[in-house]
Amino acid sequence: MEDNQQLNTPGEILAAARKKAGLSLAELATRTKIQQDMLQAIERDEYHKISGDLYVKSFMGSFAREVGIEPEVVVNMYRDFSGE
Repeated sequence: MEDNQQLNTPGEILAAARKKAGLSLAELATRTKIQQDMLQAIERDEYHKISGDLYVKSFMGSFAREVGIEPEVVVNMYRDFSGE
């Protein structure tokens, strides 16, 4: 993804922040104790792969904290994105 391309979804923002932090999905999974496939689903905005909205928001918050983003910002974006 190029720097001048706008990031539009929560997953895109989290993926970009993870890469900027120099973390692999495996490293992030170890730090957050969240399965790697769940983190990947978040980055791809495939929330239907995670069982329940509460889990999505909780996982997003943990992901965001580890990559230096305020969890509330990403969770609010998710709410807007999902139409909650």
